[in-house]
Amino acid sequence: MQWQVDFSRKTQRENLYLYNSAVSCGCAQCLPTTDYQKSLKTNTTMTIETKPQKTKTGISILIITLILGFLNVMLTEFLTDIKSLSSAQGVFTTFFTFLIIGFLIYEMNKGKNWARITFLILTVLGLFFLPFTLPMLFEQSLVIGSLSSINGILQIAALILIFSGESNKWFKQEDNRYYKAE
Repeated sequence: MQWQVDFSRKTQRENLYLYNSAVSCGCAQCLPTTDYQKSLKTNTTMTIETKPQKTKTGISILIITLILGFLNVMLTEFLTDIKSLSSAQGVFTTFFTFLIIGFLIYEMNKGKNWARITFLILTVLGLFFLPFTLPMLFEQSLVIGSLSSINGILQIAALILIFSGESNKWFKQEDNRYYKAE
């Protein structure tokens, strides 16, 4: 297998990938010149950027809130007069909502800043309506009202962690997350 690579037109990240691919091939045509090998070794040190602990904790809390939210929907359906899952539209809306939230959490875990901002906006909108819905939920059931309150508090705590200083830095360097030239 021959690798036809023009190393002069690539970024450092692409160069490292292409260099490693050429070396793994092993044939004389694929191997770059020794000058290029020296420049790679002396000019660039590649390290793996790790996810901050606050970010990991925040994302774990968001996963817990997703599970609590699902539990809350099930309890609301079976313990109260509020029947959101009794129609096809209700089932679709609930499923679609959980799917979007799960997708945003997944993308945040991968380091996507847009997912973090989108989740923040959706959470703020949800918290804006919470004072109007929370009294109704407490009237229906103390357990459901409490779960909704705990879920809101956990989401706020998770967002505080995800928007902390070290998390901000990690999310903002999205393109260089895995390979960073020092």
